[in-house]
Amino acid sequence: MRTRDDDLTLHLYAAIIELVRLAVVRLGDFDALLAQHPFLVRYVNVLAERGLEGVALEDAGPQWRAHVEACAAANDAHAPLRALAAGLDLDFSDRLRLVLALLPDEDERFAGVLAALQGAATAERASVALLAAVDNAPDGLDRVRALLDAGLLRSVPRADGGPAGLEVAPPLARALRGAGAAFRIEGFFYTPRAALPTLDALVLDPALRADAERLAALIARG
Repeated sequence: MRTRDDDLTLHLYAAIIELVRLAVVRLGDFDALLAQHPFLVRYVNVLAERGLEGVALEDAGPQWRAHVEACAAANDAHAPLRALAAGLDLDFSDRLRLVLALLPDEDERFAGVLAALQGAATAERASVALLAAVDNAPDGLDRVRALLDAGLLRSVPRADGGPAGLEVAPPLARALRGAGAAFRIEGFFYTPRAALPTLDALVLDPALRADAERLAALIARG
């Protein structure tokens, strides 16, 4: 079970701050955004309780980022997202892009925010352009393409044929949540030890094994 100081949860709140920032930049009004999507008030209140009360939106992201990094430095527990980032040289903005792509799966109401932000009812997942805008990074588009090329993100076609949305590859999403599921990434396949089949099970499929066992019993009876 995730806690409020779990690494992924902290990153999710960082992604929410960035999504709100992008929405206010494009839609122009913080209060109107909350009025249109009242569920966001709960998340904003949590962030206020965690030290961001009264902090300007443009300062909230960097301040929360410092909090995330401080929590990581004080906690040596395994964090799948950080382990992935360390292995693939992903920076904080890359992590934000991945987690922002996870938001509609963590809380489906974020799909409505993304649709409003991107100007289409079917645009319920972050597009390449939206993720490229994260942190106003000048190389944002290249970073998103790198995440796609690495198999961390994948395209999800829209019903209306508009620009595809992006999602974290589902097996990877489960692994990031700490579910211990098997995951496949960039040509490698990992299955947790407990999920591996026994050696006997690798020899014959169940139906063939059953036939063989019946034949062996028949032979044994003469």
